[in-house]
Amino acid sequence: MDQYETLPVVPLRDVVVTIGQGDACNLGGTGVSVTTNPNGAYAVVVDEVGKHRPFTLIVAATPDFRVKDVAVMVYRETRGGEITQRRFLAQYKGKRGADPIQLDRDIIGVSGATLSVQGANRAVHKALAILQIIFGS
Repeated sequence: MDQYETLPVVPLRDVVVTIGQGDACNLGGTGVSVTTNPNGAYAVVVDEVGKHRPFTLIVAATPDFRVKDVAVMVYRETRGGEITQRRFLAQYKGKRGADPIQLDRDIIGVSGATLSVQGANRAVHKALAILQIIFGS
């Protein structure tokens, strides 16, 4: 198993990340944890809001900032739990920060879970943007 190193918490109160086409996201108040290993792979844990409650995702990324895998660590909503399933999360594999990662563009939604899907999309975008900010050249 690879050895991972947890990095210090990055102060994100004043960071604004542009995601998608013109969408901006202020990361203040967002729970984010970034981990890396000696091979240059990354893992980012992101809290994002669904319809009413936050849920927690972990995004694994390659050294060139492509999504390797996504998993939902904690899902707190009463509906929309289908976004925790592998068949939904597999859509993110290989995505980059420059990709749209938008419902009905390159992500197929889940009936009854539109806000959770949009939250998952935001979380993946945030994770990739944070990696680019911290480690990008």
